[in-house]
Amino acid sequence: MRRNYIPFIAGMSTMLLLVGLVGASMAEETSQPADPQSGTLNGQVAYGEAGVALFGKEQVPAGTTWTTEDGAQVPTVLTYTDENGEDHYFVSAETTAEVLDMVYGVVYREDLNCIDFGTEVSVDPEGNPRLDENGQPTYWTGAEFFSRRTTQNEDGTERIVAIGDQQAEIQVGDGTSVIVGHGLEEDSPMRDEIVQRQMETPTKPEYGISCGIFTEVDPAELDPAAYLGRFVDGVALQGEDLTYTFHFMPELPYAALVIENQGEVDILARVYRPWTVGHISQELFTTVRIPAGETLIRAFRVEEGESADLRNKLTVEITAVGGGEAQVCLSSEQYGERTRK
Repeated sequence: MRRNYIPFIAGMSTMLLLVGLVGASMAEETSQPADPQSGTLNGQVAYGEAGVALFGKEQVPAGTTWTTEDGAQVPTVLTYTDENGEDHYFVSAETTAEVLDMVYGVVYREDLNCIDFGTEVSVDPEGNPRLDENGQPTYWTGAEFFSRRTTQNEDGTERIVAIGDQQAEIQVGDGTSVIVGHGLEEDSPMRDEIVQRQMETPTKPEYGISCGIFTEVDPAELDPAAYLGRFVDGVALQGEDLTYTFHFMPELPYAALVIENQGEVDILARVYRPWTVGHISQELFTTVRIPAGETLIRAFRVEEGESADLRNKLTVEITAVGGGEAQVCLSSEQYGERTRK
């Protein structure tokens, strides 16, 4: 789980200030790099006067600080009043990464001399930074990577025919989506071993796992009397490597995914909370196996908190056991507070 901001918070050992500036009048940006400078500013700097809100909802209260590993108290927002009396606000990079739901958070990189959002230092199993051949730290980044295959048109221009392993053949209409990709090859020498391992996948998720504002719970916790309806009703997916992302209202206390296996083979259903900024799917719930012809309901308790309007999504990935084509129908539901004991 990522850190929630309260008056005193454990955080990184270095204070990083956001290079973005918000003020009563915003200065015009320049693309020319500036020389490093130090000295006394003509204005005044204050802290604790402002918090951080997102879409009109308070995320970090005014006066909030966080505590470094060495015990220092560091403000999250600085107010700079320039010589003309206008206020400008600097938000710590750590706070910004949290509020904007940034994968990997933020680090300062000496090799770039930049504050790098969506990047973290790669570490070994003992927690020590991994170094490259020059003795410098290596980094993981949450940027999405695409490989692509192209063909040449008659006029000499290129046309993309595939991105990564997913073929560019998607049909949407009448509530139905068909996505075709690549699966496990029939003649793979490891096929039997992989299928056996996949068939050992549990058919029931582990309850109590929390990702963002969602905590998976037993569907028995859902109260039928508090049922508020289906927000997505019966999206049919057929093919290999199926993916669908659902949005939920964070102010409603319960959410549910209804996964119907309408095919003739067992499927694996992987659920995770996608980051708002960044591609890596770190926040995973249990992957479960759904036998052919059966339906599984996965229920989640929703606790509205920091950046809830950004962290209100769940993604479902479906693959057939042993590869090949899967056929599913997906729905999403929400529930109010329980009326029964």
